[in-house]
Amino acid sequence: MISKYQIIELRDEWKTTELNVAREYVQHVFLSSLFRGLRKQVKLAFKGGTALRIIWGSPRFSEDLDFTAWGTEYHIGECLREAVNEASKAGLDIKLVASNKTSGGWFALAKTQLHDWPVSIEWNISLRQVRQTTVVPVLVTSPLWASYSVLALNAEQMVFEKIEALFRRKKPRDFFDVYFMLRNRLGISEILRQKENLLAEVKKLNAGIVSRELRLFTPQNQWPIMKQLPRLLKEELGRLG
Repeated sequence: MISKYQIIELRDEWKTTELNVAREYVQHVFLSSLFRGLRKQVKLAFKGGTALRIIWGSPRFSEDLDFTAWGTEYHIGECLREAVNEASKAGLDIKLVASNKTSGGWFALAKTQLHDWPVSIEWNISLRQVRQTTVVPVLVTSPLWASYSVLALNAEQMVFEKIEALFRRKKPRDFFDVYFMLRNRLGISEILRQKENLLAEVKKLNAGIVSRELRLFTPQNQWPIMKQLPRLLKEELGRLG
């Protein structure tokens, strides 16, 4: 298990909070346990904000683990239960507080205590595929955990789903994720296709609200960007096409 001293060291290196570091450690433990023990009846593709951080290097820390899945609800539930049991072998006392079928897939909530920091992780698993999905293998590396392999949505599909989430939720984190994808040229064709709709939503953003929410999940060197995110995002979108 990671030591308290290592968490504090990474907090200083990453210019963030101990909780963000502790949560990301637990996410790595869960992900490696999940993909190492997947049943043949279940296929999962990692996606969402945590995937953007862990796979593509987004500076924004994220709270949840999101997946697209193929399989039955029963086998998905069993895979999660087995993953939690496997993750507990890393020395974590993990409680699976909720694990149940939803209208579109499966939801689970796991809680643990890592030294001084209580960590909660939501698992959101969607069985709905709105279009043809491409899955790619990815080797995940991090100073927090030994390297391991996952399956993830490809960049274009990841961007498509993130934009859909932005239109549905309109949360500051989704706007930041689109900004990150723009800056890193991820799924540009998808962003270009929705350019005008995105610009319309950006115009409604309140810079103060964006900054307050995102400061909790971004390093200090990103805070100046948070204050100007509506303007910066508008400029990046304006350069497309």
